[in-house]
Formats: sequence, C-alpha cells, structure tokens
Amino acid sequence: MAKHPYQLLDVDSDLFQKLERLTVILYNRASPLTSINQTRRELFCYKNHAMEKLPPTQDALLQHVRHAVFQAGTWTTSTHYSNAADGAISRELWLDQRARVVGTSMGSTS
Repeated sequence: MAKHPYQLLDVDSDLFQKLERLTVILYNRASPLTSINQTRRELFCYKNHAMEKLPPTQDALLQHVRHAVFQAGTWTTSTHYSNAADGAISRELWLDQRARVVGTSMGSTS
C-alpha cells in the first residue's frame, strides 16, 4: 500500500478483507466471522450489545478506510516540507508560518 498511496479499495479487495477481519477481531476477539455485517448482527441479536457499541457497517468501514488511505497518500506525497532536516518540521518553522498566516488574516502587514 505504501507503493500506491492512493490505492482504490473495494469490498472484494484482499487488503480490505484483511482490514474487515481485523475490525471483527477488535469488536469480538473470539469471533470466527470474517464479515463485519455478520458480526454486527451477532453482537446485536445474540449478545445484546447496545447500538452505539456495534462495529460500523461494511459500507461505513469501507468509507473510513478510503478516507484514511487518501489522507495517508496526501501526507506521503506531500513535498511542502521536504526541505526540513531529516523530514522533520521544526516547531519554530511551523510557528513562524502560522504567525504569518494569522497576521495576514487579521490585516497586519508584518
């Protein structure tokens, strides 16, 4: 995934199925299920979990994963701070740039 930071995932992709299984394990460690929707049904119907403690639906999980992949892709392909030593952004640089933005937005010419 690191080689393709904007990889498009779908429900049938191998990587998404692994993430789905991981999510199932996070919500029910002993579950042999691989489907998040089946896990939701099992937890709600048979184990009486509250609605707010259920895992996301498969569609919601897919959207969360896509968003995370897009965000990570944006961060890994960003060249804005590529000149910083060892790729680290110094606190002073960040504060300086923030002060310029704040100063400019408030009408200051400094």
